[in-house]
Amino acid sequence: MSSQPTSAAIASDSPQLRRLPLAVLTLLALALLLRLGEADLPLFRALNALGTALPDSLWSGLSVAGLGLSIGLIGLAMSPGRDRQAMRLVNVLMWAFLLGGLLSHVPKRLFQQLRPPGVLPPDQLHVIGDRLVHLAMPSGHALAAFAFVWVVLHTRHCTAAQRALLWGMAAAVALSRIAVGAHWPSDVLAGAALGLVAAALSLRAVRRWDLGGLLSRRRAQAVMAAVQLGAGLAMLWTQTGYPLGAPVQWALGLAGVAGGLLRLRWAIAPAVAARQPGWMTTERVG
Repeated sequence: MSSQPTSAAIASDSPQLRRLPLAVLTLLALALLLRLGEADLPLFRALNALGTALPDSLWSGLSVAGLGLSIGLIGLAMSPGRDRQAMRLVNVLMWAFLLGGLLSHVPKRLFQQLRPPGVLPPDQLHVIGDRLVHLAMPSGHALAAFAFVWVVLHTRHCTAAQRALLWGMAAAVALSRIAVGAHWPSDVLAGAALGLVAAALSLRAVRRWDLGGLLSRRRAQAVMAAVQLGAGLAMLWTQTGYPLGAPVQWALGLAGVAGGLLRLRWAIAPAVAARQPGWMTTERVG
């Protein structure tokens, strides 16, 4: 993925962006139809049962990858450089975390919906990891995954194969929430819709408040390095609720620690870094 056309991607409405309202309304309408038409329960049972055909470790890893902390680490790992273009993805994700958090947690507290384990007896569903009961609507994992993909597609140049892979990964993360028994299908659809909304609003926010230049400065990079390092350590020690997803957790945590140390290396010793060609030695800014 190349970050070269990011300015144009953010500054102008792409055909995908113009089709966004239809996609959001379609996902929300499907979620509403499932909930009001009482199709949520049979569809959940079918998908949850189908999920048993694949290893529990796969669904656990996908659920770990959909955590907000994981998305943040992936975004930082995709932005190792310190020039303005490299920071554009980070800039948009900063807004996406804020708006996505609001769009996730406010509806959860507002609707107070029970998750499948709070409705179905244990012998009627397959639960992987912690048994979650409350705050079902919407799925925060689906929201984070779809928001991340939309942001990446509008801040990076991606080939058709890369776009398909990104959407496939987002769909897999969303489906994992049903496979582990944590969410109803309507929760996942609503989460995906709200994720697209959060991403679109974040892209618009960056048009007005572009912090790419500020983020590329040495002091900002030092702060970012500390955040990346701290997030990596937090990932290594956090209780995700999915022990079988430990390989993904450790991979993300170690990548965060390594990336944070490399970013810090430039921030505290720019002259040394500038003399050594490598992935952290782009044009000096600030």
